[in-house]
Amino acid sequence: MKAKSYVISLILIICLILSAVIGYKKGYLGDVFNFKTKRYVDNTIGNSGSITRTRESIYENESSILDIGDEYVVEYEAKDYKGNIDYVNSYKIKETYLDSYITRTLPDGMEVTYYDSDEKNYVSDNGKSLSEKYSYLIVTLEMINESNEKSNMTDVCPTNIKIGYFDDDGTFKMYDYTRGSMSDDELAKGHVSLPIGNKSIITMCYVVPDELLDKQLVIAGEIIECDKGAPKLPYFKVKI
Repeated sequence: MKAKSYVISLILIICLILSAVIGYKKGYLGDVFNFKTKRYVDNTIGNSGSITRTRESIYENESSILDIGDEYVVEYEAKDYKGNIDYVNSYKIKETYLDSYITRTLPDGMEVTYYDSDEKNYVSDNGKSLSEKYSYLIVTLEMINESNEKSNMTDVCPTNIKIGYFDDDGTFKMYDYTRGSMSDDELAKGHVSLPIGNKSIITMCYVVPDELLDKQLVIAGEIIECDKGAPKLPYFKVKI
């Protein structure tokens, strides 16, 4: 019986050690013991459906700030508990910044959601234009899925692509999420299918108060919401 107890105890100890190693590699222990000290809060402004998340601060001088015509590869290399590349959970998406502009009339086929009650005071009866105080900001990106053939990344989520600006101390301040999006001229709801090796032209619409147009707005090219091990992102400068 004693020998059996020793074997069971040894197995439990090995399991605990493996759990600790896996947790360390994936960054979970850092969250538990608060190893990360630089944090900020994503908080949508003037939006009754606001979402708050605590994440690491993003600084302008450490970020890739891109103009129209520039491209950037958002790449995430996952690892298994042995430290080997996990191709299934890794991905590589090339983003090319095609265009951006400000308008008070929605492009054909685009639909948006109005959260703020004040916004609704300036929306036309058909919901396709704004009279004053607010504007639509339209941004178009080309995305190409260059992931390994084993990757399970076969779609992207434009709703995660945030708009914001870098404040006076150079820290990114989020304003809002995408209010509407289209993929290859078709209305997109939630995820957009992007099989490996394929490309898609994705157009996103944001609703912003005119007072924000005095700032240099940027679009964060985030593919999926990823709090742990998030890859470095591009920030596309909006053409005002």
